[in-house]
Amino acid sequence: MDKKRVIIIGASYGGLHAAKEFHNREEFEVLVFDKKSFHYLQTEAYDFIANKSNISDITIDIGSYINKLSSNIRFIKQKVLEFDAEHKTIHTASDFYSYDYLIIATGARTNFPTFIKGLRENSHGVKTLFRALGFKQKFESTIYDYILNNAFEHQKDYNIIIGGAGLSGVEIASEMAYIIQTDFKRLGIRCLGFNITLIDAAESILPGMDRQIIYATVKRLKSLGVHIKTKSFIKEVFPNELILNDGEKMQYDFMIFTGGIKAEPIKSNKEYELNRYNQYIIDDYYNIKGESCVFAIGDVADIRDGDLPVPPTAQSAEQSGSVVAKNIIRLEKHQQPIVKKPIMRGMFIALGGKYAVGTLYDKIVFKGYMAYLIKKIITNFYKMFLKP
Repeated sequence: MDKKRVIIIGASYGGLHAAKEFHNREEFEVLVFDKKSFHYLQTEAYDFIANKSNISDITIDIGSYINKLSSNIRFIKQKVLEFDAEHKTIHTASDFYSYDYLIIATGARTNFPTFIKGLRENSHGVKTLFRALGFKQKFESTIYDYILNNAFEHQKDYNIIIGGAGLSGVEIASEMAYIIQTDFKRLGIRCLGFNITLIDAAESILPGMDRQIIYATVKRLKSLGVHIKTKSFIKEVFPNELILNDGEKMQYDFMIFTGGIKAEPIKSNKEYELNRYNQYIIDDYYNIKGESCVFAIGDVADIRDGDLPVPPTAQSAEQSGSVVAKNIIRLEKHQQPIVKKPIMRGMFIALGGKYAVGTLYDKIVFKGYMAYLIKKIITNFYKMFLKP
């Protein structure tokens, strides 16, 4: 019997979960493509920035992981340039590969809206390891310079602005504020003049999340000295100043932007429908609109539960990857594929040090050290998954 070839573009959260479903499924040949040699655990960026983990803790070597799976699954470190659904091929810089099924799991990057002048040039992001590393180094050197030149005798304020008060923005603001408070206190230095401000255009921080979580998070942020500015649109960004829509000007020394995502679709031989975040429009089976053998999962897909968008989280990416892989197996057995949207089993937010808030199944609310422990257990469980 000829093997059916499944190509997965992107060793992301969703891509790796899809690949593992084909473990010991010898009727399939699975090729996983990625331009990088590592999988970046972006959900753990706050720990990395806080020096509680190093690069080896937030990256997974893709080749080592794939090699531990069955021999029908291979990793190819190449960037996929385009795909051709009509001829069922993908094209890299050096070769063409045919497929029977294609899974696009290329994820997303930080969205720097082009209508905000100067934003991309003057702010940092953490969606990629390269950007997270650059941010970490800049933040560490900033604290060092402040301690060396300013902390013992308050001469000037140092202002950090974080654009975007979603999950990433809140976690980074909390961790930065906690580091400043604890490290300065340990050194016997006053942290006067070190200001962190969260800015978001929404009515509140963490838009769309449970009210109890929002309330607990706001309380924690205020206790850490973080300033919160909602219902504020950033209009233009200069090297050390930004302007809001109402004309207010804010001085800053360092700026981070975490305000949303922009998906990374693959170039193709024909046009496919995308939403405003560049995500593929998909059907109930994760098929790209108009195709029966091409699927999109994770952040590159416009995943919805009814009319509501499913938040682009690691757990929704993982679940979409598993569902698509299982459905491909079912299709080859001439079985009806299943419709299954991601279920949000819980959401936990790290808020500096060993403190977090979160919910399980939108019912049980945890705060403090217990929430921190649960978040760590979830993270460790995911890492265990990557050990076949």
